[in-house]
Amino acid sequence: MDLCSKILKIDLSTKEVTIETKDEEFMRMYLGGGALGVYYLLTEMPPGADALGTENRLVFSASVVAGAPISGLSRYTVTARSPLTGLIGDSQAGGDFAVELRSTGYVAVVIKGKSENPVYIIITDEGVEIRDASNLWGLEPAQCQKNIKEQLNDDKVVVAQIGVGGEKLVRFACIVSELTHFNGRTGMGAVMGSKNLKAVVVRGRNRPSFDNSEAINAIAKMGVQKSKVNDGVQFLRKLGTAGAVAIQNSTGGLPSKNFSNCQLEGAERISGEELFKSFPVKSESCYRCAIACKKKWQNQNEHEINLEYGAPEYESLASLGAYTGVIDPLAVIKANELCSKFTLDTISTGAIVAMAMECYEKGILTNKQTNGLSLKFGDSDALIEIINMIAKRQGIGDELAEGTQRAAALWGKGAEDCVIAVKGLDLPAHMPRIKKSLSLAYAINPFGADHMSSEHDGIYSVGSGESWDILASIGLYGRTPIEKLNSDKTRFYLFTQRFYSLLDTLNLCAFCFAPGWLYAPAELVEVVKAVTGWNVTLHELMLAGERRINMQRVFNSIHGASPADDTLPKRLFMPLESGPSEGYSVDEDEFNQAKDLYYSMAGWDKSTGWPTHSKLTELSLDWLISG
Repeated sequence: MDLCSKILKIDLSTKEVTIETKDEEFMRMYLGGGALGVYYLLTEMPPGADALGTENRLVFSASVVAGAPISGLSRYTVTARSPLTGLIGDSQAGGDFAVELRSTGYVAVVIKGKSENPVYIIITDEGVEIRDASNLWGLEPAQCQKNIKEQLNDDKVVVAQIGVGGEKLVRFACIVSELTHFNGRTGMGAVMGSKNLKAVVVRGRNRPSFDNSEAINAIAKMGVQKSKVNDGVQFLRKLGTAGAVAIQNSTGGLPSKNFSNCQLEGAERISGEELFKSFPVKSESCYRCAIACKKKWQNQNEHEINLEYGAPEYESLASLGAYTGVIDPLAVIKANELCSKFTLDTISTGAIVAMAMECYEKGILTNKQTNGLSLKFGDSDALIEIINMIAKRQGIGDELAEGTQRAAALWGKGAEDCVIAVKGLDLPAHMPRIKKSLSLAYAINPFGADHMSSEHDGIYSVGSGESWDILASIGLYGRTPIEKLNSDKTRFYLFTQRFYSLLDTLNLCAFCFAPGWLYAPAELVEVVKAVTGWNVTLHELMLAGERRINMQRVFNSIHGASPADDTLPKRLFMPLESGPSEGYSVDEDEFNQAKDLYYSMAGWDKSTGWPTHSKLTELSLDWLISG
């Protein structure tokens, strides 16, 4: 087996490149992904370093299982101090980047400093090169990728890059690889831009060796067979996540008009079912994945849609459409395309536009501030125009580029009540008023509101019996209704949070390894065994997931976070006034009780929020105690 243990370190200020090799014990403890990323932030970044300064670290990390030909093993994580929240930034993406990085012999790249001029980094199994990118700066991703491939005379390189949003330091700028795979959240693209780093290019010609190829092939075939009979997989193959729009809207779970409603009239126009009738798509898969959930446009020249960027996911349709009240399909498609070209997080983009629209309608924002732009809910022209202004930091777009919390603080006059964010990270399009465990998930997750940091309530509700064995394998028994927030639901969140953190540590796709999809937790264990040769257990792996959460928690505490930050926007404690979910809210007393219980179960100090010394020692993180 080829132990994946080499860390590439690059100082953009000095252009120095070094290699660090970790031992097997270290790799078995941290595995990769976000755990490896936050480890380097904690050990190398000076406390309090400016998120957009030279001392911030930017870590691209694969994992010890990356490159194995099994569905769901091709993701990677980017970690840094977030310029949007000031806390830990953590963002994953799929595609081929992790596989190519692993094939160069490296498991992670740690970048610090700032280049005087724009540059891009080339990493191959033959070496590392830092090249001038002055002629690439300002280019949109499609043209930039084309130019890089031509410069290198290699069409198979994988390019992770930023667009104008990252170059202009929009605080919620993201990173895109292969034009369709986005490290969407927490502003990692702005960190790249702050370092004058246009792109990281990887190309590995030697695929890694693994411990048990026969077992790997058997597991891969099992996933293919399961994908043929799994209803969820069939749904994703047909519509991707865009199919969730109609479901969420019909059941009263589609947040609309800045989370003031649970349903939007006409939202079926931007649902996957209707959208893809008028705008046909084809499927695309990540490396060796049997699901192929990604959607790309077929010939759409009559609509002037750029075919090189992917079709919108559920979160993009909901945030750019339902959040803003825009139901014109082509307008939402073009808004999504602009976010792809500018590398802007679609969730935070939709959230900041929705907040601005609410503030405009309430008179908090004036025509003078918007330079005459009418920012009303449902105005598709305003949506398109304001996204351009945000990316280029023009006019009021310069204030919006700072994110919802900073913009609201600038405006005052009650604008703060229109911010729907946790720790500065805007809420994704799943409603804690309905799925009650998400109230804890959004509030407690170290990098802010995130819908992929734990399992959602439906699988644990009355009647969802097919996944009982899977939940039991991680210690969850019985059933609790979706609308309940009690001790059972708190335990459900704690255990599934640790499991999902394990997935993010190994960079595994939730559509392949979360409960109810292709592989059960026991089969996840077999994957790690087959790839690494380690005789791991589920208990050991779950500890790795818990270790990542606690390291992120320590990082946040060092940077000023407290239990007061583990809360929700005021609006979520207020009942919905209409629609199928009328009357639903997060009960504040129940929430605070559940939060206190979670702290006790997690081993965190209720007054400071820090993990206790005993918890850190339990997780072999006692090296953090003196810090």
